Amino acid sequence: MIASDGKRLPCTELALAAAKVQLPDNPPPSHAEQWRYLGKNMPRVDMVGKCTGAATFGIDVRLPGMVFATVRMNPAIGAPIKGFEATAAKAMKGVLQVVALPGGVGVIADNTWRAFQAAQAIQCDWAGPVHGATTAVFMEAIDASFVDKHQDSRIRNDGDVTKPLPAVKMLEAQYRVPFLAHATMEPMNAVAWLQEDRLDIWTGTQAPTVARDQAAALAGLDSSKVFVHTQLMGGGFGRRAESDYVLQAVHLAMAMKGKPVKLTWDRKEDTTQDQYRPAAVARMRGATAEGTVQLLDVRVASPSVLESQGGRLGIAMPGPDKLIAEGTYDQP
Repeated sequence: MIASDGKRLPCTELALAAAKVQLPDNPPPSHAEQWRYLGKNMPRVDMVGKCTGAATFGIDVRLPGMVFATVRMNPAIGAPIKGFEATAAKAMKGVLQVVALPGGVGVIADNTWRAFQAAQAIQCDWAGPVHGATTAVFMEAIDASFVDKHQDSRIRNDGDVTKPLPAVKMLEAQYRVPFLAHATMEPMNAVAWLQEDRLDIWTGTQAPTVARDQAAALAGLDSSKVFVHTQLMGGGFGRRAESDYVLQAVHLAMAMKGKPVKLTWDRKEDTTQDQYRPAAVARMRGATAEGTVQLLDVRVASPSVLESQGGRLGIAMPGPDKLIAEGTYDQP
């Protein structure tokens, strides 16, 4: 908290005092003359920079002595790479290194375009998918989950929707949405610079402390030696809460210690390697009579976003993911 005189106070110093404040049961609404912000123009402080091109996004970062990189990862996300042949890529102009990565391969060059071209020249032997190979396989699994044992009993359930209602016409509908890429305007990118006992990272991230801790573990450093310089994001939508692209940049920086390495995914890689918004199926039935709802039964099945992301972070889910049913349950 920053006081009016400029004094800075951590919230921890205020918490005990705030807990003792007695709030009125029915606070009166404030009058218009007391409003500080309502009804007033509140321009965004970053708007001028974004409109004029002066704002620095992750993909805009430039550092002295920087080298440039890209990656090719197994299109079957999470599956390993059996091996690769990079003789032709290593012979291409500007290529500095070809680096083996978990699940793929990275190329470091003197500019991004040359890194892109060299990456495509590598012959990769990909392992097969560790999960289903097609969308149809996943959709079958989602459809098969409409059974009682998978139902979240914590979701509000008023009345018995299995009882027949006399003289009421039932309406039934099913809705299906596919897996979708976040498709951020700015593809995934990160700059990593490893020096002696310090690691600096410049990237647009929605989880800088997670990125810091995972990068520290990878580089074998204490987290106090890792500094994440959070940049503006050309779209996040949850995709930049992941750290895969950050860790790839750190891997490449470890191969080029002492030089800042700028990793940029090409658009194909960005789409193929997305952590997709999960597919979902909603089965609904309901009935109205004389202008009122008599019955509404909504069942939604979808892979869990939180369990998927938590698994990559090593965090166990405490129970069913109610985010799947947000917007459908607890309606008035």
